[in-house]
Amino acid sequence: FSVYACENVEVQNCIAIDSDHSEFWFSDEVGGAFYVPSTDGPAIHNVFRGNIALNLDMSPGNLSKNLSDITYENFVGWHLREGVYARDSALYNHCVFGDFYGPPRFTVTTGFRYSEGDDPTNATRVQNSVLQNVQGTALNNLASEDYNVFYSNLSNVVNMPAGAHSTNANPALQYLVRIEPGHALLKGTASDGG
Repeated sequence: FSVYACENVEVQNCIAIDSDHSEFWFSDEVGGAFYVPSTDGPAIHNVFRGNIALNLDMSPGNLSKNLSDITYENFVGWHLREGVYARDSALYNHCVFGDFYGPPRFTVTTGFRYSEGDDPTNATRVQNSVLQNVQGTALNNLASEDYNVFYSNLSNVVNMPAGAHSTNANPALQYLVRIEPGHALLKGTASDGG
């Protein structure tokens, strides 16, 4: 699912699953399941909401240039080769990311990494999310993170400030798409009370 130079697009309730055989791919560019690729025109106010990327030999979706107001929300990325290579900015809110197994294709870490690329203004944020079992650095060089739960990653946060409300604890997820009622660690603990 790629959004090229579009405004006010919402990609909602889509599932990318089992693209784990790269020997059958016909392209050298593997931007990920929910990708905002480089073009000459801007991509403005695009939202990826309620989507799932599962069992992929790629990322949940990389970010390129000319982006503004990009949001990934209520998003699950699980059993993926790598996280996100961000050359521009986005907000990741209420997401579950885990089992990023590596080695990475596009970045030096298996998790999320911001690189100046074509936009030197780093505004990439991860909040109210779970990052679990990342075989590398979960978050590297992003603008900010907070209200996140980190568990069983090789490294959690590098080259950026750690959020005051984030925690290192086993989220004990039973389901990837919802929190169980009364979950002691996660229920109602997000910045918005969610």
